[in-house]
Amino acid sequence: MSRVQADIVEWFDNKGYGFARQPGGTERIFVHAKSLKGRSRLKRGEHLELEIITGRNGRPAAQNVIILDAKQLAQNCRYI
Repeated sequence: MSRVQADIVEWFDNKGYGFARQPGGTERIFVHAKSLKGRSRLKRGEHLELEIITGRNGRPAAQNVIILDAKQLAQNCRYI
């Protein structure tokens, strides 16, 4: 399964879930706290690397979510 990058656009701390969106994308990806590696909370704007699976009702959901820091983001940048 391929991994993609996405940003948190909504996070409901009291419910333990939120939504992410790929850069330039319009579709929301459901992210549950149980899918996070190393943390159980996120903040709006955080950058993630994740796998997209089919969730409830056929909507996209995330699994194996890793929170990316600035150093990891810089390493992933590719210049043309």
